Amino acid sequence: MEHPEAVEQLARRKVREGALDTALVSLALAQHRQVLRQHLDSLMALAESLLACREPAVQELAGHLYCEVFRHLAGGASQEVVGQLVQRASCGASSGEARGAALSVLAQLVAGQGAEVAQYSVFLTQLLDCLESLGLEEVRQVMQLLCGLAWGTARGAGIRDELVIFIKKQLNSYRESWQRVGVLGSVAAIGIQCIG
Repeated sequence: MEHPEAVEQLARRKVREGALDTALVSLALAQHRQVLRQHLDSLMALAESLLACREPAVQELAGHLYCEVFRHLAGGASQEVVGQLVQRASCGASSGEARGAALSVLAQLVAGQGAEVAQYSVFLTQLLDCLESLGLEEVRQVMQLLCGLAWGTARGAGIRDELVIFIKKQLNSYRESWQRVGVLGSVAAIGIQCIG
């Protein structure tokens, strides 16, 4: 993007005015995927910037933009979406609010396209490395997300074993904070298995 700040401000203003909404994003990506694939870097930069905004409507549009890029542009774009969201959700990478927004988008992706997202589980399991620095709600989101992949998709077997080992290790920890992580993981795993 040549003038990123101006584009970001314009996009935010258009979202506030209602001229830029999720329906328009879906239509544009469905009808113009070839052209937009050539501008993936700009799309990703815009989505990341909008996700960092504190306005719920702007964050919602950013989440939808990520999901539509994942769905319509596929391949390298899908990997870029998951990688960027994991980086945003990782410890120290952003504020708690931005982490929560990134985790919510990842959860939407898992709910809507879990089998496709499971291909990138190696990126998602990196979230386990930073659980200690996350708040309890964020830990719950991460565990639900990973358990949704592990038990909610046919391709989840690859991370299932890793997640079971991680949860058992946390439950047997001498640190109370890690035991809580294990309990949250156990509850998330049981919840996903009961639903499925």
